[in-house]
Amino acid sequence: MEKFYIRSGNNQLVTLAKSPDEAALRFVQKLLQPAIRSAKDLNKLPTMIDQAKVAKLLKKIGPRILVSQTGFADSNSGQFSSNAVVARWRKQVASLEKLLRKMK
Repeated sequence: MEKFYIRSGNNQLVTLAKSPDEAALRFVQKLLQPAIRSAKDLNKLPTMIDQAKVAKLLKKIGPRILVSQTGFADSNSGQFSSNAVVARWRKQVASLEKLLRKMK
């Protein structure tokens, strides 16, 4: 794993990841974590994602997620569309939710 500096909007994160795109996904996971509902409430709710919280949290992200291995001032490892990374996060959460529902 390599060290990455990720930034978008006014948010910054330093994380370990295997690749720049994985680092961008970890950034979104960390930022949107408060929008994930508890698995124990899954039977009472239509989805694990609180869409109102997601909408509020997404306002904190810029249109691009910048990833670097040398510091926040650079984006030498990659630039990713925020919408594309968030879509990937949504698919990941949907897969997790499907698995959890099958286990119950």
